[in-house]
Amino acid sequence: MIVADGKVVEFCESVRDACCSVDMDGNILHANEAFCCLVGYDRTTLRTKTSRDITPHEYLPCEAELIENQVKVRGFSEIYEKEYVRQDGTRVPVELMRTLMTDADGAPGGMLAIVRDISARKQLQQELVRSREEYRALADNSPDIMIRFDRNLYHVYANAAAAKACGIAVEELVGRTLFEIGLPPELEETWKERIWSVFNSGTPMVVEDCMPFESGIRHFEYQLVPEGARGEKALTMMVVGRDITERKRVEGALLEVQEELERRVAQRTESLETALREQEAFSYSVSHDLRAPLRHINAYLRILTEDFESQLPPEAVYFIDKARDGSDRMGKLIDDLLELARVGRVALDKAEVDLSELALAAAMSLQEMAPERAATFSIEPGITVSGDKLLLNQLIANLLQNAWKYSAKKETASIGFGRRTTSEGDVLYVEDDGVGFEMAFSDKLFRPFQRLHGPEYEGNGIGLATVERIVDRHGGRIWADSEVGEGTVFYFTLS
Repeated sequence: MIVADGKVVEFCESVRDACCSVDMDGNILHANEAFCCLVGYDRTTLRTKTSRDITPHEYLPCEAELIENQVKVRGFSEIYEKEYVRQDGTRVPVELMRTLMTDADGAPGGMLAIVRDISARKQLQQELVRSREEYRALADNSPDIMIRFDRNLYHVYANAAAAKACGIAVEELVGRTLFEIGLPPELEETWKERIWSVFNSGTPMVVEDCMPFESGIRHFEYQLVPEGARGEKALTMMVVGRDITERKRVEGALLEVQEELERRVAQRTESLETALREQEAFSYSVSHDLRAPLRHINAYLRILTEDFESQLPPEAVYFIDKARDGSDRMGKLIDDLLELARVGRVALDKAEVDLSELALAAAMSLQEMAPERAATFSIEPGITVSGDKLLLNQLIANLLQNAWKYSAKKETASIGFGRRTTSEGDVLYVEDDGVGFEMAFSDKLFRPFQRLHGPEYEGNGIGLATVERIVDRHGGRIWADSEVGEGTVFYFTLS
């Protein structure tokens, strides 16, 4: 209770909240700037109004009763909510507290009201109500099982899916405990442990269960989520469950298919490995067994030439020379076949290998073998990789020999080795400016005994097959790009 005098005006102007004073008839005596802004009137106009003029009719009876009770007790009013009607006709929700003012004789002289705009709070409350309603609608119509229960394990909420899963109505489910809805006895202790673990730790939990039904065993996945502000003791828990019977069935079927595929792959792999071992053993055996007859043939032919050359007609000597050439070629073919088989069997001894040095050594060897040829080698320095040095040396040597062979008819051949960025990323290459080939036949390049050129170029088609096997052993890939008369580039990668 305060005395109605000039101090009221001073008080009104000193507070930041909206503030006004009225006499006992409701005439507005004074209002600060915040109150004027709140109701949308200037001070002069507001002085012509009463509190009833700016209060909606539905609030007047209640407010009159509150004022009457306050005059009787001569004290502060409780904080309550109401609305004011603004000058533009809109309403603004407020929170209000009144203080009784008395004159010098102690008689009631009016009311001092402190007012706070609660529009933002009201809007938030409405949004919360709307959110709760939307959440409730979503939960009620969700195909997932949704149940909330308190710390005494009584259900305080259940949706239609939960009632359907339990086989009882929602009204019967709410108000009963978790263990009064037909939960299998063997699961009761398990569920108690889960629930209290989540309540006590405040940590959500995901579990799976299978339940017996008249239609058979069904599988469910549940998420147990404690509800409460962080750091506070959870008073309720939400259980969200989903029937995963079909998913389990599909997973089981996929597992059976996967196991069957793995079994078949293992069988086929074993069969392929056995066939490969037998093929390599056969190739190795045949190659070794062919060496002895070839040695005998060469020996007999040499004896004929050395001991009976003077007695043989020129035509016979010619045929003997041809036979020895064929024998030599066959020996070379056997050596190449043995090398191809060896590449597939040898264990990789990986280390850092300088391919540029290997290429330089191979180039020098080729030039020493045919010093009369005019050829230019361009070898990029410093190309190092990880791999088996012996096999990589054979790889580089075979590719450079291939470039050397098919550029032999050039007056001045150009052969290169280096690294290049392509659509495949950074790749290595060996290139020449030789005869090239038709790209339509590129699928034959790396097949044994397949040749893209005539007999004027020696070879048996084993060299590039060996190259591809070495690249494959190192986890890489090899391909070629060529044009007839314009040369060939072999690209390859190594892991």
